Amino acid sequence: MSGLKQNAFDDIDTMTRTEIIYDDKSKNVIYAKNGKVKFKFRIYGGPEIEYNTTIFVNHKPVRIMNSDYLAAKIEKGKMCTFDLELDISDYERLNTIYAISNPSGKGYFADIYFPIKTNSILLVNDLKSSTQSQGNKNSAHKNYLDLSKSGTLAQDKDYSRYLDVDYESGYMLLMENGKSSPVKQITIEKNSFIEKALEFDKGYIIVTAYADRPVELTEESGFKFIDFPQDVKRRLVKIYDKNLNLQKEIDFVDIFPQKNNYHQTIVSKMTVSRDGKKIIWAESSPKLYMYDVETGKTSEILNETSNNICFSSVLFAGDDIVFYGIRVNEEGTFYYGAFEPQSKKMNVFAEKNFNCVRMRVSQKYVVFEKVCCI
Repeated sequence: MSGLKQNAFDDIDTMTRTEIIYDDKSKNVIYAKNGKVKFKFRIYGGPEIEYNTTIFVNHKPVRIMNSDYLAAKIEKGKMCTFDLELDISDYERLNTIYAISNPSGKGYFADIYFPIKTNSILLVNDLKSSTQSQGNKNSAHKNYLDLSKSGTLAQDKDYSRYLDVDYESGYMLLMENGKSSPVKQITIEKNSFIEKALEFDKGYIIVTAYADRPVELTEESGFKFIDFPQDVKRRLVKIYDKNLNLQKEIDFVDIFPQKNNYHQTIVSKMTVSRDGKKIIWAESSPKLYMYDVETGKTSEILNETSNNICFSSVLFAGDDIVFYGIRVNEEGTFYYGAFEPQSKKMNVFAEKNFNCVRMRVSQKYVVFEKVCCI
């Protein structure tokens, strides 16, 4: 939920806020001088826990202040501000910058919503003219998990079509690359918003959240804000085909009748199998749930007795589930691996000081990416 703006002042103890600060905030632009930009990153509010913040340029993490991330501890009544300088001389003329913050250590288990993203800001490289184009020389440091040895291969998706959500017009849109008009549009229901969207071979799975008020759009000093309601009353899992025709609706309480229906962490750590028949949910704990779309049954396939990894992200890779995460009361070690639901076999690997920011599944590998260097 990027661009989230809170209007009340009494939530400062419960809601952590982040922002990128620069000279002229009347314009959503940072101009470089001799290929370098100076700006500030600020984080404050919320519970007194530690955060790691990664700076992204053109949707890729970058190394800054000789570190993969900025470490900050939230203290009540105080703001934590970093003075930063970034060399963008090798980038193209027009770029995008933003920051994403995640709790670290014991703060990972706090009752908060994360990751927290700042607004995206246009970054202009003064050393490049508008006609120049140069590929980015940055490359992410990666770890690989070879899927070919297990006989389970995942195929890359067709990205000629994609989903978009326009809260200004009130539609969910099925778009096609190279075309400005949507292939199809569906009205977003009153007092609802799209919380999660996943693609599988034959369609899409959408989690729609229903709240006590609609999404609010505001504009202030040249910035556009989306204010998502926090008081979610109900969630529906909707399954669509490739042409965005509704195939099935499932009430979230039918999937997790024993759990709090408003547990946003479960929704954020959700993935679907390629055939759309299985949905996996992970908590910020060693538990992992599988929902069978055809039978309507939910099963707990991992828990504390069989696993000690607290999942940060999970994805399907064929019939297997790949993951990364941390262990309780252990800092500085990155754990990743694969789990076979049928055999219950779990392969876990560890690496010190690997700050993973994204996991991707290709035809042969699972790729775990960390912050890259400029």
